[in-house]
Amino acid sequence: MIRVFPETIEWLARSVDSDGAEAVFVSCGAVRVIVVVDQLETPLNELVICSIQAMAKGALRKAGINDSKSGYDH
Repeated sequence: MIRVFPETIEWLARSVDSDGAEAVFVSCGAVRVIVVVDQLETPLNELVICSIQAMAKGALRKAGINDSKSGYDH
């Protein structure tokens, strides 16, 4: 999975988007989704969330850390 190019991830995320969607969730810790999140959110006009991002946010919240970083926290 690590050999999946960011362009392929971007194409796949765009292909599953629908008018009624509020977000696109990409679930695989072995693909480099984080590098295309910002590139996808603006044209899709919705959240793009990857599993590593969601897991990290959950771990931070459990640790009592509630800071957020623009582009990586929704």
